[in-house]
Amino acid sequence: RETMRKYIVSALVGVVAIASFSTASAAITFEFGTVVEGAPLGGPIYGTLLIETAGVDTVNLTMSNTADPVVTQQFIHRLFLNVDPFVSGVVISADPRLESYEFDQDDINDVGRMFDLGLYFSTANGSRVLPGDSILMVATGSGLTEDSFNALSVGNDPGYLGMMHINSIGFGDDRPSAKVAPPVPEPTTFAALGLGALAFFRKRKK
Repeated sequence: RETMRKYIVSALVGVVAIASFSTASAAITFEFGTVVEGAPLGGPIYGTLLIETAGVDTVNLTMSNTADPVVTQQFIHRLFLNVDPFVSGVVISADPRLESYEFDQDDINDVGRMFDLGLYFSTANGSRVLPGDSILMVATGSGLTEDSFNALSVGNDPGYLGMMHINSIGFGDDRPSAKVAPPVPEPTTFAALGLGALAFFRKRKK
């Protein structure tokens, strides 16, 4: 089977800020700006996910719809993530806008990529995650930290740290959907920027 590839960035100079992926003490932010399918509006960043260790075996996931509300009322419908090493029995709690979730190792297929965690949000008027909205989800599981989510999908290349589904793009009768992901910097990106950072993948045998 494929291997789960884990992406770890070690900065050798101060605080390193990369366009779509940043790390801090016990926190990671994914910025969903890479368009995988469709043509979302209100970018260049359509959504963010702040991942913070909140205590032993507890991680806060704060998802925000960052699209410009002047140009679109598109809402976030689904969010797919990876967990490495895989932790059985993860529980997600959130407000009612999170309607359901599923958690199964490399079992959630989206555009040929296999994810571990699927989060499904309300599509009903009045309960959608609209531009300017945020939703806090609390994940609990044995050994879970913010770094557990710092992992790429398996399956087709390139692997993604996550996948966000956006619905009802634009106004009027034509309201298509789109899929966006946070891009992953390649090692050559760090060299080109002269940041002196070392990037490498850690693989997990299945």
